[in-house]
Amino acid sequence: MAEFFSNQFAPAGTETASPETGYRIPKGEGGGGGNRVVARLTTDGTTAADVFRMIPNVRSDARIWSMQAQVASTPSAGDIDVGLHLSGFNHDGAVVDADLFEDGQSVTSGLSLADVFTGASLTNLDRGKALWELLGLSEDPGVLYDITVTTATGWTTASAVEFLLTAEFLEQGV
Repeated sequence: MAEFFSNQFAPAGTETASPETGYRIPKGEGGGGGNRVVARLTTDGTTAADVFRMIPNVRSDARIWSMQAQVASTPSAGDIDVGLHLSGFNHDGAVVDADLFEDGQSVTSGLSLADVFTGASLTNLDRGKALWELLGLSEDPGVLYDITVTTATGWTTASAVEFLLTAEFLEQGV
């Protein structure tokens, strides 16, 4: 098992000169509304239980409207889970729920903007709820989470695989 951090943030999955360019994309006038965040990683293979910290420092009161994943090439084998780990100052990076959003999504044939918000036990009625509510907590713990992708099984690939994770927040949650 290894731990990785996404190596590219971009507004629309396009290359940028700086890793931080376009990390937050405000909606509405004057930056009001929410954010659309696209995180990118490139890997030439993984093992089971590798953790990719895709979108860091998301507040526990953040409200996610949608989340999509895309795999540009086609690994010959592999599954992913999408969930939450602790992040931020004074946290140890421990897993909170490794498959809150997605559980066992195959990437064997690639993915073309697959909905990974409701891939586990969440439904469309959960869209827009605060993260702490999605976790079944009785109150907001006031912590920061990383949205993570964990390889449930390793990815087997002959060349580099590009993976994108897009999240759309209703409020300034990141």
